Amino acid sequence: MSRFSGLQCRVAESPNSHESVMGLLMDNAGSEFTESQVRELLGLPKSTTHRALKELSDQGLVSTTAVGRTLTYRMDADDPLIRHLKIARAIARARAAVAPLADDVDMAVLFGSGAKGADSSGSDLDLFVVTSAPDRVLGALSRHERIQPVVMTPAQHMLLIAEGGTFARAIADGIPILSSR
Repeated sequence: MSRFSGLQCRVAESPNSHESVMGLLMDNAGSEFTESQVRELLGLPKSTTHRALKELSDQGLVSTTAVGRTLTYRMDADDPLIRHLKIARAIARARAAVAPLADDVDMAVLFGSGAKGADSSGSDLDLFVVTSAPDRVLGALSRHERIQPVVMTPAQHMLLIAEGGTFARAIADGIPILSSR
């Protein structure tokens, strides 16, 4: 039986307890937490936290280490599955932010740490947007928590491509979220 047979992912505005635990560990991949730390950070009941951590451990998403009689839980930041789950979560958040603006957006690209699955709990999602209505699009995107929009007109975008600098390469290496082409 595959170690991921019970793996389930859902993207929602209000995550359930299991998703909250998974999100905390993903946002802090590489850091260790005790069950009580997870419970306190998320404000969850003891049994709910225990069950979620056990399921994540059983699925192979979380490693456990015994420190005396206490277990610590950790997600491996270098695990390709964790990195891809983080990227999928970033894409979903970026799409949700851009969707109401689709008629005004020529192109939207997720770039930076979110596009690489290297974002952490304090990271913003870097979102590059090309639009003929920059003020309206920038105003709408700026209302989203933890999204850092860079908005350009089509003419500015063409100039950026022509200059071919580091930022243009970062955008070219990003993940297209929306394109009117």
